[in-house]
Amino acid sequence: MSRLRVVKARYGSAETGADVTKTVRRLVVDGRLIFGVGNGPLGGDPAPNELKVLDIEWRVGFKRFRGEFAEGIQVDLP
Repeated sequence: MSRLRVVKARYGSAETGADVTKTVRRLVVDGRLIFGVGNGPLGGDPAPNELKVLDIEWRVGFKRFRGEFAEGIQVDLP
């Protein structure tokens, strides 16, 4: 069975953000990524007082995927 691998991840607003690839990779457990998008799990607030989004690229086997998850959303990826 193929496991989820995080290719890259960015967290922040359209103007200000942070590369959180390593942080998100550490959140993968048993090939799954399950967590609530927010400042705590992602290492801080890169854009205070602004709406933030997690933009993540991942792959499972040879298939690549991309998604955007707003702050406060629960991520649940295979």
